Amino acid sequence: MILQHSKSLIMRPDLGAGDVDWMRGKVLLKPDDQLQLTEAELQEEFAKVLTTHNTRVPDSLVEWSWKLREFVRLPPPPDLVTLLNVTGTILHKDSEEAKMQLTGVTTDEHEEAVDEKLKRDEAEEGKCGRLEDYDQQQREKEKEKRVPLTLPKKEDVKKKAQLESAAMTQRMLQAAKTLERMVNQNIFDDISQDYRYWNDPSDEFKDEEGSLLPLWKFSYEKTKKHDITDMCFNTTCYDLFAVAFGTLSFNSAITNGTVCLFSLKNPSYPEWICPTESPVMCLDFNAQHPHLLVIGTMDGSVAVYNVMLPPSAPQYKSSDVVQKHGGLVWEICWPPDTEEGNLAFFSVSIDGKINHWVLNQNDLGLTTVMTLFLDRPPIPGPDGTMITLKGNPRQMMNGVYRVSSRCYVIT
Repeated sequence: MILQHSKSLIMRPDLGAGDVDWMRGKVLLKPDDQLQLTEAELQEEFAKVLTTHNTRVPDSLVEWSWKLREFVRLPPPPDLVTLLNVTGTILHKDSEEAKMQLTGVTTDEHEEAVDEKLKRDEAEEGKCGRLEDYDQQQREKEKEKRVPLTLPKKEDVKKKAQLESAAMTQRMLQAAKTLERMVNQNIFDDISQDYRYWNDPSDEFKDEEGSLLPLWKFSYEKTKKHDITDMCFNTTCYDLFAVAFGTLSFNSAITNGTVCLFSLKNPSYPEWICPTESPVMCLDFNAQHPHLLVIGTMDGSVAVYNVMLPPSAPQYKSSDVVQKHGGLVWEICWPPDTEEGNLAFFSVSIDGKINHWVLNQNDLGLTTVMTLFLDRPPIPGPDGTMITLKGNPRQMMNGVYRVSSRCYVIT
């Protein structure tokens, strides 16, 4: 898949060896106020020396000494920059604090217990009567009846460690993604410059025709055998777009599909990858909630994903038996919300049905709005009754276009 800008027909040599046949020289546009240098000045070399001296470190730090009654010079601060500082939580298993944690008693509880014992000993000092002795024995028996403190389960400790590790991994992945975008920005800097300042002089000799300048190429290694069936840009993040990978052949051996989210900030790899059990035929972003993405598949199912979450499972998915189209879904779109405030979307399938789906709290609500019939006379069925044809695999429905809040055009 290649995004192209209608500006020039020249392609960069490093984008592929098959495009050498239609290469042409490019003309650089120079500003009028550019500085003119001689050939000797252009060939002059300037030496650059890298030193370890940090000019931002102060070298004249002093502080007042009350002992000497004068200002004393302080040593210069070290040339140390802390990039990451993570407070450790590891304790030696033989230490007192670790033993207290294993028994389930915190430091505060332990100190309170010691203080209470000391107070009790001080209060009972000098008493030896029968009543005081009986009360003390009753208190000791009540203490023995209490449920002893249980040690934390190994599963809980392991689960807590996994959650902390997952949080750290998420921060590391975010930092790695930022570095990857910076590297891609430096790699494709010349392409960005060509996009803004490059011009093809041959456009003057073309009548009402332009040229195309390939900018970025987006691909995913595991979808080379799939067809690109649909594409949709996000309404809020203008650099983000979703691509549906499926198949346009009914007798194809491909049984799975993929939804990828690409960003213009990182053309080398998708930002979000969601494999599906059936080839994906269409998709659409919600305008008011740009994190919601709805897809339609070849087996007639529809699903709603939250692209801010991992693509392990969809937020909503139609049932494989009851809530399902009779054929592949050609088009899908988000209309305005219902009167109750629920999100909803339309789907058009090859079976001729136009379904209206409502996102309830726990499931999808289905309503068949209408059924599209072919413009052909009815044909006799097996029992002699006349049957009107509802759909035909050769006739594709191209899209659903919104005219107003209550009117749509289906082509």
